[in-house]
Amino acid sequence: MTVTTITIDRTPGSRSIDYLPDFCLRCCPAGHFADRQDRLAALTEPTSITWYGGEHVTCRYRCDRCGLRWTRPDLWDATSAGFDPKHRNAA
Repeated sequence: MTVTTITIDRTPGSRSIDYLPDFCLRCCPAGHFADRQDRLAALTEPTSITWYGGEHVTCRYRCDRCGLRWTRPDLWDATSAGFDPKHRNAA
């Protein structure tokens, strides 16, 4: 089995949310039900993405505001992350 891991170097304080975002559960416990301002403040990009060759990728996140770290293996599919599940390689 081939495992592909991408580590993303992010500048602390960067608010450019363009790639596989998720809400920090500590800063925005209501998730997508919170108001727009709270959602935008808690939106975070992954610090790493791991693909095991299946349908989904595992994203690891770290909140710039509170430092919370979490992992989401179910949020994004491989195609959204730039992988080609049919050919089991990067798109």
